[in-house]
Amino acid sequence: MVSYSIFSDDSYGKPFYQELISRLKKEGIIKRDTIVYPLRLPGKCYHKSERAIKAANQSSDKICIIADAEGPQNRTATLKEIDKHIPEEIKIKVRIVILDYMVEEWVCESLGLKYGGRNPSEVLNEHLMTVRGTKKGYEKSQLPDFVNDLNIDILLEKSSSFNAFVSFLPRQKQRRRSERAKRP
Repeated sequence: MVSYSIFSDDSYGKPFYQELISRLKKEGIIKRDTIVYPLRLPGKCYHKSERAIKAANQSSDKICIIADAEGPQNRTATLKEIDKHIPEEIKIKVRIVILDYMVEEWVCESLGLKYGGRNPSEVLNEHLMTVRGTKKGYEKSQLPDFVNDLNIDILLEKSSSFNAFVSFLPRQKQRRRSERAKRP
């Protein structure tokens, strides 16, 4: 059985990806017996990251690194920062997924919130305060709670970063959208 390590440079990425993997399994998007280890990437350009990636190489067959670009103009620079910390001998088993801004863009896209050029966290914050009436707005610690708000079908259709992430994992046979909607 193939095992996967998923690194996120997001402080709440580990619990977010744990919840997301669980949901993708339940909805039949990825195989239920997939073994995934969500991990925290110490930093995009930090020597501890290289050590963490080497350690994951010992316990996982494939490695995915998901990083925030903090703006589409930073995608190439972010990719280069991460790539230089991946040992040459394991690059074949590593996929790097660069988010234009941050993982909150998946939440915004799922909720139909336009963030064009703005920080998706700020847009989500405004949405929570005005539409949902929360006093605090959005805090990073809430990220895992938004897994259930993700519209998987919209993300599969429109988000290249989400598709890059999901296509890294072993897929179930493609199910029709209506069949996924019926699943508990």
